[in-house]
Order: sequence, then structure tokens, then C-alpha cells
Amino acid sequence: VPEALHPGLAVERFSDELLQQAREKIIFALDTSDLTKAALLLKAVSPHVGMVKIGPEFMHTISRVFFDPTMHLGEATKDFLAARELVQSLRGRIFLDEKFSDIPTTVERTLRTLIVYGVRMITVHANAGSESVFNVATFLKEHSSESRPLLLAVTVLSSFEENESELVFNRSLGAQVIEMARQAKLAGA
Repeated sequence: VPEALHPGLAVERFSDELLQQAREKIIFALDTSDLTKAALLLKAVSPHVGMVKIGPEFMHTISRVFFDPTMHLGEATKDFLAARELVQSLRGRIFLDEKFSDIPTTVERTLRTLIVYGVRMITVHANAGSESVFNVATFLKEHSSESRPLLLAVTVLSSFEENESELVFNRSLGAQVIEMARQAKLAGA
């Protein structure tokens, strides 16, 4: 049916495009260690968001398998498989917010193992140093622009107070954020 005969179709298609563009800009923060809750949340929001942010709380949920001596192996396997299924369902829509901060080779090697699983955005903590940020940025450039994750450098955690900044960094919080952002940008973030 030609759109000229039915102008409502053009408006509907335009509206659908705008809705899809808006959806792509929404990032849902999956900040829970409860796999059942995570599954319910993902089922409810997944069609309506562009990405899901996965941080340490969710990522380390399965690590209790290694540390909790009271956990039954069957329960551990069930939890591990549930977490794996959730993450795999998000392929290509993951914002991995781990704020990686370690020596340059460790940060790069860790990200090399994770990037292949459809991660679209990652965070590296700028306090890991310019070399870590540079190594990650260089590694990411090996990917085509379509599959290359966006690298974000975290400067100072939002929980930092001004008086702590003076004590730890010997400068104001604002000055520290600007300096770390400048260094991270120069390193390729």
C-alpha cells in the first residue's frame, strides 16, 4: 500500500523508528546478586532497552561456588548455568561495568577473554594508569568499528567525598576528576 494513499503508515513507521532509537539509548542496570530476580527483571525490561549494565554484584554471584563450603554442588551448578544463560541471552547488548583496575597486562588479558562474548561497553578505572588504559584502547582497535566495544574510563568513584580527595589525591575532587579524565583521554579512552 503506497504511503501517499495512507499517510498514517508513514507516521507509524516514523514513530516506530523513533521508539527504536530511544530504546537503544536506555541502559538498564542489573545490580542484583539474586539470579531469580535478575531473570525476572531481564525478561521484563529486555525488549525495552538497548543494553544491560552488568557490574561486580551480578558478575561475582557465581563466585560463591568457589568460596561457600555449605553450597551443594547441584545448587552451585544450577546457579552457574542460570547466570550463564542470562548473560548469553544479552549477547551484543552488554555494558560490562567492572571498572577494571590492575597492572596493564592483567587488565588487557582479562578483557581479551571477555570481549569475544558480545560486550558493547566496558569500564576501566583510570587509576590503573595510562599504560593500562592505552593497552586496552590499542587492543580494542583490533576490532572492526562495528564490533568494537566503547571504552569508558572511570575517574573517581561517586562515593568519594571532597575531604577524602584532599587526603588521598592532595587536590580537590574536581581537579582530580579533570586530571584523570585528561590522562585517560590521552591514553585512548
